[in-house]
Amino acid sequence: MKKLIVATLATSCVAVGAFAQGSIGNVQSVFANDGITTPGLSASSPANATTYYTGNVNLSVYYAANLTASEAAALNAADGNAPAQLALLAADGFTEVSATTLATTGETVGSVPFAVSDGGFTGTDPNQINLIGVPTGTTEWLAIEVQGVGGSTDGGTGILTFQQNTGGNPYATPAGIASLLTTDPAGLNFVLAPVPEPTTMALAALGGAAMLMIRRKK
Repeated sequence: MKKLIVATLATSCVAVGAFAQGSIGNVQSVFANDGITTPGLSASSPANATTYYTGNVNLSVYYAANLTASEAAALNAADGNAPAQLALLAADGFTEVSATTLATTGETVGSVPFAVSDGGFTGTDPNQINLIGVPTGTTEWLAIEVQGVGGSTDGGTGILTFQQNTGGNPYATPAGIASLLTTDPAGLNFVLAPVPEPTTMALAALGGAAMLMIRRKK
């Protein structure tokens, strides 16, 4: 499901990338007060969660030009329900904009790998993500998606959205300065919730339709 969304949305981003390019830095700070968890009791609460994640993740940044505060609240309220969050990400017009952390030309949109220990990033790099197709130096709606890699949480996905300054263009002369990523921007943990396979979702839909037919017959 995620691959279909990304394939659909990323194309337009690449086309406009040459005309707009922001950047965010200090990426690790987003998990300074909250973190990445697996499903469990109070998993989305930084104050009460106990299921903090250790392993590897891929991080992607998305941008929405016309998001409303109520739409952002709905997406964050679905934390821990990955299928619902992915559906809202597409419905709200988010486009994947994250690129490699090196300030070189010719970048393409894609996720950035991070190692995680006890819910937070380990190490110091990568520390900058360039935002292809995003206006520079303005406050915009961004969304961060974290996806587990390997183990029992492979493919588990969490998404949070927030407003953030988009920073400078790293390819300008002189090079623009990345905007520091807001610490704990949404006040929630990223819950790596499972994403059902498309076949599973299709079977669930068929099952629901069958139940409705049985009820009508009765």
